[in-house]
Amino acid sequence: MLSGQCYDETGKSCKPQGKLVKMHFTRISRLASKGASQMRAWQVQSPGESLQLKTVSMPILTKPNQVLIEVKAASVNPVDTVMVKGYGQEILGMWKKVADCDSKASRFPLIAGRDCSGVVEAIGGGVKGLRLGDEVMAVVPAIWPGSHAEYVVTEESCCATKPKNLDFAQAAAMPYVANTAWAALVSVARMNPRKKPNERVLIHGGSGGLGTMAIQMLKAWGVGKVVATCSSENADVVRKLGGIPVDYRAADVRDKLIDEGPFEVILDCVDTELARWSDQSALRGRWYSYAFFVPNQECMKQLSQFATEGKV
Repeated sequence: MLSGQCYDETGKSCKPQGKLVKMHFTRISRLASKGASQMRAWQVQSPGESLQLKTVSMPILTKPNQVLIEVKAASVNPVDTVMVKGYGQEILGMWKKVADCDSKASRFPLIAGRDCSGVVEAIGGGVKGLRLGDEVMAVVPAIWPGSHAEYVVTEESCCATKPKNLDFAQAAAMPYVANTAWAALVSVARMNPRKKPNERVLIHGGSGGLGTMAIQMLKAWGVGKVVATCSSENADVVRKLGGIPVDYRAADVRDKLIDEGPFEVILDCVDTELARWSDQSALRGRWYSYAFFVPNQECMKQLSQFATEGKV
């Protein structure tokens, strides 16, 4: 297919009809040989309803920078469990209306899943760095249909080569938490991931998915000191990743945090009373308790590199 040519929902060439024309920007695809036009996906029809396995139409490329991925593995993150209940309905719903230029656009029926790993099955005319059959790991923008399906569409900038030392399940577990950590530490807290900053960082919830990824990224950047609160049972997890564990249930936990500080950046992954108190251990008041997940191309490239090198 040629970039910018008009196709109908079955993939056949068509002529413009009326004022509204759907443009499919597929440059090259392997799907024709497979005869695929439908797929299975886990859907929620409206907020709060149960997940249902549905047969739905295959997603199509609508912009030249998009990629279609056959999903081999996809992770389930806390954000997925709350999104199916309606989390972010107003903000994300308005975002989708603006993005689609459609006041009636809705996020439901919803396919959750913000990251995955898989094989490239189709690429748009503007895609330069990926080829059909490439194994990738990827994130999916928050308002797009997600990866809990057999196929998913995302942008080339949201993809990175899957490290050969990882299987599909391992690769799928990292992109969402890595991009969330990047959004907090780089986009919001303005840390420089290229300069090996000699800073001290405190992470609340250091043994969770986001916390463990943040510790590994910070140590790979060369950050001098990473302190992470966790339970005594998970202290070894934090320690093995290069962090300094502090038991959040210890009677003297506040004194320990003050002794370990002051901290240039505090990342709160859990929103507890201790986390809210700990701004007293911050240096110059740089306190960041939350940053929304945003896909980042540099983060994806660095994640692939670090995973290949065994740093994450």
